[in-house]
Amino acid sequence: MTRCLRKACIRYYTLPRQPSRQYDAAAIATRIHDWEKGIMERCTVELDTITASQYTSMCMTLDRPLPPRPCPLPACGTPLPANWHLAYFPARLRESQLAADGYEPEWQPPPPFDRRVWASGRLKWWPANALRIGDRAQQETRCRSVNVKEGSVGTTVFVTTEQLVRNARGPVLTDERCLAYMSTDVKPSPPRSKLMILMHAARIANRVAEFSRTLEPTPIMLFRYSALTFNSHRIHYDHQYATVEEGYPAPLVHGPLTCTLLLGLLEEQLHHHRAQTLHIDSFTYRAISPLYCGRPLTLHGRWSTSAEADADPGRLKCHLWATNEQGGLAMSGTATLEAS
Repeated sequence: MTRCLRKACIRYYTLPRQPSRQYDAAAIATRIHDWEKGIMERCTVELDTITASQYTSMCMTLDRPLPPRPCPLPACGTPLPANWHLAYFPARLRESQLAADGYEPEWQPPPPFDRRVWASGRLKWWPANALRIGDRAQQETRCRSVNVKEGSVGTTVFVTTEQLVRNARGPVLTDERCLAYMSTDVKPSPPRSKLMILMHAARIANRVAEFSRTLEPTPIMLFRYSALTFNSHRIHYDHQYATVEEGYPAPLVHGPLTCTLLLGLLEEQLHHHRAQTLHIDSFTYRAISPLYCGRPLTLHGRWSTSAEADADPGRLKCHLWATNEQGGLAMSGTATLEAS
């Protein structure tokens, strides 16, 4: 790992470029190596109480039904929908502690790898122990891997962390997240950077959906979701920063928001078909291309085929994906369901 990382850094920083700053390749490789050793030993712990207020605010943000009036707050003991734990356990950092793009720098590689996007993830639930309103819980975060890869946009550092959420009854879920960090050495030329050219090459989704829903993420929706998850990454709500500094055509829809919307689509199907005996066991997903504020996106789902069920008996699978307004694939994942 160390040798590959060092070679990647040396190749990257000795390529003919037009940098605004000069970097010593060997020094950068050593710095990343030292940083990697440090974060692999790090563990952060966030404590929180699962409140009804955050739950209700998430319902309004995602346009989900609220409990009937006169009391629109959910009762104590109400389980959280899938991926709503992101509204809790925020990284409690002062503004002065944040990176220039507004994001927390706890797992960020050393400069110049300052540009980041959400790449992929995997969620796994303990079915016998749901996170519920009223729970006092904690989230432990550790770094699981660091991978350096070369591509058409230069060197990318992939950092995978794992969040383990527990309540008083034991483990609730694990949330594995992979963020891709790229260099800001070369300032992108608006409205498109090299990163955007790569990401816009996403293939058109040629799948047949069994159920779908189209929505248009608005600035208010993205702002509310950023506030609820205490996510101050400026690419999601700061139009000037997203378009001028990072070269996107508009603010980006959060990767975890797209993931949450896909899981919500699946939960709606389970509720509609009264399949309360089924629960979501896991969801593995990958971000493929960006979705933008003010542009329609469509959520799709398709149940596994008989051949797929025969290959993995006892488990039902549902393929979920999101597409942009041109039908390009933006996120793709597979949920595994089991009987309660």
